[in-house]
Amino acid sequence: MAAADSALVPVDTEDTVDAIFARVRASGAASVQLLVPDNTAALQTPRGFERLRRRLDSAGVQLLVISSDAQTLDAARRNEIVTMAVQGARVQAPPGGAPAGRYATRVLPETPINKGDAEFIDALDQVPARDRYADLPDVDADLYAALDDLPSAPRAAPGRATSDDDFAASLDEWADTGAGRDAERGAPARRYSPDDVDLSDDDMSRQRGARRATAQRARADARATPARAATGARRRGAAVYEDDLDEYPTKARRSSARLLLPLAVLALIVLAAAYWFTSSRTTIAIAPPPSAASAHPFKGEIIPLAAGSRTAIEAAPVAADAEARATGTVQSETLSPATTAKGELTLVNTIESPVPLPKGSEFIGKNAKGEEVRFTLDADVSVPPAVTSTSLAGRSTTYGQINVNVTARSPGSASNVAENAIKQILIPGQQPIVSDSSNFLIRHPAIASGTDQPQRIVTEADVQAVLQQVLTDLYNAGLQQLRAKIDEGKFGIDATTIMPSATELGDPANYDPLVVEPAIGQPVADPANPVFTVTARGHFKALATPSGQDVATQLQTVAPAYFAERTDRPCKIGEGETQATSVDAIHWDGERLTIDGAINCQSAAGLPAETIAKVRDAVRGQSREAAENSLRSLQEQGLIGGYQLPDRASFPRFDFLLSVVAGQPQVIDPQPTTGAP
Repeated sequence: MAAADSALVPVDTEDTVDAIFARVRASGAASVQLLVPDNTAALQTPRGFERLRRRLDSAGVQLLVISSDAQTLDAARRNEIVTMAVQGARVQAPPGGAPAGRYATRVLPETPINKGDAEFIDALDQVPARDRYADLPDVDADLYAALDDLPSAPRAAPGRATSDDDFAASLDEWADTGAGRDAERGAPARRYSPDDVDLSDDDMSRQRGARRATAQRARADARATPARAATGARRRGAAVYEDDLDEYPTKARRSSARLLLPLAVLALIVLAAAYWFTSSRTTIAIAPPPSAASAHPFKGEIIPLAAGSRTAIEAAPVAADAEARATGTVQSETLSPATTAKGELTLVNTIESPVPLPKGSEFIGKNAKGEEVRFTLDADVSVPPAVTSTSLAGRSTTYGQINVNVTARSPGSASNVAENAIKQILIPGQQPIVSDSSNFLIRHPAIASGTDQPQRIVTEADVQAVLQQVLTDLYNAGLQQLRAKIDEGKFGIDATTIMPSATELGDPANYDPLVVEPAIGQPVADPANPVFTVTARGHFKALATPSGQDVATQLQTVAPAYFAERTDRPCKIGEGETQATSVDAIHWDGERLTIDGAINCQSAAGLPAETIAKVRDAVRGQSREAAENSLRSLQEQGLIGGYQLPDRASFPRFDFLLSVVAGQPQVIDPQPTTGAP
């Protein structure tokens, strides 16, 4: 059953704390106004309110105490419970303990009928029905005849008791004491008769006179005109009179409606006032100034995970893998090598021995910029030896010569060289051979077949442009995969425990290496559609908590209880200090839940009354911005420490709607559930 928003719960002076708690739970409301009468012993001591507050906190019920009893109000305030003091009036328990909205049944005592009443009843029995009121004046006769002809009124619908119902219930109770019990035993209902009463001679004479008067009036009516006869018949309760009584139920309903309308208006006013009070009530948490309290920071405090423990968080670890992919576009063209320079060299051997050159031998030259350019031999060759011949003309030598093909190692126009710019031959395992300075000569035309063309090449800047989007999608995919592991009707993923968080995903160490296709430095396949893809993968961990009980909410009660049981707690509880806990950060590494924050020790005296009054003046009827400015001013004056305002745009104008509580405000800054790292 869904809990109501608010309910007013009255308390009886004899109720115990358990009975009061049962009344509150029976209301089914999440916010309860407790109406406490004077002299309610169970709630006149701080101990009683302490027990009630603990049980209501566990049930998630907010409490407001309304009372005129000074002891009750003081005990409630000592337990930091919001109160409303009633002045100029007293709060009292419901009379007789009768349930609200119901009437108590009135029981008539069993009283014997005296002699005069018996005579009157007997006289009525002896008079004919039509002439029963013949001796009465005309107005009285009409009235009694109308009452005789009234039909039996139907019972009111359940839940709509009226004063007529009370009277009928009283008659039923009276009947149960006498004739009703006889009927239950099967005996006929008793009626009074002349035999039951001993009448005197005077009484009998009056009875006979009444009979004679009735007979005379009947004869006179018979001789009267038809209109007179009709009038007499109506006076004696004839059936024609029933039509004149049709208005009676309508008038009764109108009377009931006139009574119910003010009650309904009053109920609406009460409900509107209760709603206004509940929605307008504001609680402001104020920490004492640093001079009145001492803070003891802690970091990495391990909080256990367990169900049903007041010092542990109820949660279960969840893990899942996720993947996200985003598409990017190469934004600019880059002039890059398109073709490789190739050419033909002529090698001249001046010695009489052949010179073998294996494939891959390098030929080194310089381009127009003076940069070194290397070419490789396309195939194995052997440079022929020089040949010397003798004739009558003399001795002559013919050098060995061969043409070979070479290819530049690097593509592009930077590999082009001018005529005869190649000067060295580098054979693996041998010293370089320098052209024109050894037995080798290298000759070649200009080599200019290497070219450059503009291309769309994937760069690091292009990848960075889509990295934020792909990591955001990766985080959302991780959250979706974690939710798929739980029953979301009963549990929820706590955003403060997701690892890695959206912020932590900004570190490449928290996700797998990106997969870029084509890779950085490579051109796209289609220059007309220069797109590339970036794929990110990661492993996510988190805690699943019961619905409506995330880690931050549980820590509001678990953290104080956890540190209260520590033997090394810094606060001097025995010397009147109180201990409060503030949590600044929550961490979950997949194995341990840790928190950062501080334990704050403060004097039991709390904030002075003058300081509380200044806090009320600072926020009363102010906008949120103006209230924060005023509270910061009180901080600068050293009157208060930290403060915590509820999420409101403005604050009430009445003091009874402003509750100032002393204590360290809870500050928990969870990580965002979505968004870019």
